[in-house]
Amino acid sequence: MTGPYSPVGIDTDALFPPEVEQRLVETFASSAQARPGNRTVFLGDSITRGIGDEPGPVGTLLTYRSQTFGNFASMLSGERINYVRNAGVPGNTSAQMLARFDADVAAYQPNCVVLLAGTNDANQAVDIAVTIANIKAIVGKIREIGAVPVLCTLPPTEETNPTSAERKRRIAAINLWLQGYARSEGLTLVDFFAALVDEATGGYIPAYKLDTTHPNAAGCLVMGTLLNNTLAPLLPATASPLPVTGVNPANLVTGPLMLADANSDGVADGWTKLGPVGSATVEADASIPGSWQALEAAATSDVASIFQPVSSFIAGHTYRLAARFQLVSYGSGSGASFFVRCVNASSVGTGDLYLFRNMTQPVAGVEFFDFTAPVGSTSAQVFLQVAAGTAKARIAQVALYDLTALGAE
Repeated sequence: MTGPYSPVGIDTDALFPPEVEQRLVETFASSAQARPGNRTVFLGDSITRGIGDEPGPVGTLLTYRSQTFGNFASMLSGERINYVRNAGVPGNTSAQMLARFDADVAAYQPNCVVLLAGTNDANQAVDIAVTIANIKAIVGKIREIGAVPVLCTLPPTEETNPTSAERKRRIAAINLWLQGYARSEGLTLVDFFAALVDEATGGYIPAYKLDTTHPNAAGCLVMGTLLNNTLAPLLPATASPLPVTGVNPANLVTGPLMLADANSDGVADGWTKLGPVGSATVEADASIPGSWQALEAAATSDVASIFQPVSSFIAGHTYRLAARFQLVSYGSGSGASFFVRCVNASSVGTGDLYLFRNMTQPVAGVEFFDFTAPVGSTSAQVFLQVAAGTAKARIAQVALYDLTALGAE
């Protein structure tokens, strides 16, 4: 018998009998035939939802993204890991993730699904055999839609109630099974547990702990970094939507590369500083096209902002917002946000759509996302803001494209 997993032209019945050949086909064929692409959905519970992330209703795009391991991975990868949907629901067990898969994952046509399931199963003493069956079923559904599954080990726990030892045992058992399952199925496994666990206690490394179950923002950054390092090289290389020229009729942003500051006020031409609080500077950087526009708040009561108005903005059109971003430093407060503020003809807000919100972890990367202009919108403002605290943020290569008008949806 010569099969697809046998050396070309060689009959290898002795090495690959029919039942083994069939298992290889069942195991790998779906992934081998997966749709090529970078669209990534993150399926999980509150650990996946992360700190501050707010996905829109099922069937819509994100309202904003913040300090989640998925967003950090996406940013660090330059959106090679294309963050399409955070399908993390607090409190979810593996059974609940399986039940909502079609609506909350398949509907977004991902090429890759990052699955973190089992923490609430362990917390609720769900039989481990049931958890295993559910994860296998979710992996099957991921393959059925032509996507590639990426598994993650469960982060540590350090509950102090009488059941804590049992929870730790269950998490250890699930993680041990995940390691063997990923190996036997040829799946990528990202070991969050090893990255977050304190060797001495078996709980979280203190610097990465929000509470006994969840990682804090620093822990999410560690997870995102590990996910980026593991997953990004496996995904196809794609061109970035960041502008590389200041003259691009498709880009609705004026002065997207921060190339000029004609009046030497520290704000690039086309941009305006809002109010007297905080300082703005244009900072040269030979490693990127153009320069950085920096914004810094120096007091805990400061809310520093720069913005640019966009007059041609049409309700119902699909737009793409993109930028290179860096949080240089953070001391206190709500952190930095970059967003589009949509307004109607009476200058009443119709919605704020965040590329990221309340970032407090010093990090640099690239982000973009597509959104639909809310009903009633007639104009918009692109904002960088450092809210009520001490922090310095920088943006460069900013773009806002009307995909509908360009016929590029």
